Amino acid sequence: MKRIYFYSILLLLGYFVMHACRDTIDSSWHKAKIDQKQFDSFLRHHQKHITDYDSLLVIPGVGCTGCITNAQSFYYDHKESPKILFIFTDIQDPKIFRQEVPDSLWQRPNIIVDLDDRWPEVDFQSIYPGLFRIYNKKLFYKIFES
Repeated sequence: MKRIYFYSILLLLGYFVMHACRDTIDSSWHKAKIDQKQFDSFLRHHQKHITDYDSLLVIPGVGCTGCITNAQSFYYDHKESPKILFIFTDIQDPKIFRQEVPDSLWQRPNIIVDLDDRWPEVDFQSIYPGLFRIYNKKLFYKIFES
């Protein structure tokens, strides 16, 4: 009887250890299909390093207007967070963008304004703002929802 009790506890403990160490993330996240070399080159071009951040929020200039507005509001609410890198890309009209996002915010260390349109080289395009997270040295993505 003691032996069955011992093995039951050992089996249960093994299950919890295996469950805690699994290599998964919430099912709403998807492994980002990007060109890793171009992504690294994009960050280097803007003098950023992925390990400095927990999350990246990519905000396109065109696409789902309501979604982009929500992402911009999120930016204004969280611009002080040094662990979130904000990437504004696909900017159709820099003059209008400058009116919406003051120059003083461009100088923040956690923002990239992709005026030279290098983000498409990463081979990840979406009309929706995208949130990226690093999990077990892999980049995961989901559509931003505030």
